[in-house]
Amino acid sequence: MKITSPAEGYTKQDRYGETVLDFKDGVAEFDGDLPHAVRQYLVGAGYGIGSKKPTLPEQAVEPDPHADPHVQLGTPL
Repeated sequence: MKITSPAEGYTKQDRYGETVLDFKDGVAEFDGDLPHAVRQYLVGAGYGIGSKKPTLPEQAVEPDPHADPHVQLGTPL
């Protein structure tokens, strides 16, 4: 099974419990079935599994408190 890192050119050995993935230039090959928890983590972190391409996770955007003075951020004093 081919696993593609969302970071292009990533070269390192990653351990997820007993599962070890050796990434070279952003790609790791894994023989056998990937444990369900490891697969879920990798998909959630943006890794591509099999023919699916990797995706970068969406970054949270902090609201600008000065953009709209009528929007309350946080709790009132």
